[in-house]
Amino acid sequence: MSTRETLQTGTVANDGTGDSLRDAADKINTNFVNLWNHIGGQDSDFNSETITIDTAASPTSPISFCNASSALAVSLPDATLDGTSKRFLNINSGTATITPSSTNGSWTNVAVTQGRGVEVVWHSTGWIVVGVDGITVS
Repeated sequence: MSTRETLQTGTVANDGTGDSLRDAADKINTNFVNLWNHIGGQDSDFNSETITIDTAASPTSPISFCNASSALAVSLPDATLDGTSKRFLNINSGTATITPSSTNGSWTNVAVTQGRGVEVVWHSTGWIVVGVDGITVS
């Protein structure tokens, strides 16, 4: 990730020692671009996917919306970059069972019910559950 741009505000208000309004705006824009790129944003759309059938989730799409009225089996392939974050949100009545190819820990899958979600992060050799909202990890 690129270096954070710090705004120079001066010693006291309007003393002329801080960044100009234009320079400050450029730094703010740079910070937002760096943040957007870090979370996987794209200029055309937020990078998400909707899963409606048993399938493999994209490890590069940070958010997967699970949308099925019956049970849904979702496999999660390995990621290639440490720190890759993946969120699953279930927006329909069928339970979505997420089964990663590799995990760091003793769990093998996560069952996500309607209105619930889970976040996993890739580290070295497997996915780690870092955020849960009323889900079952087994």
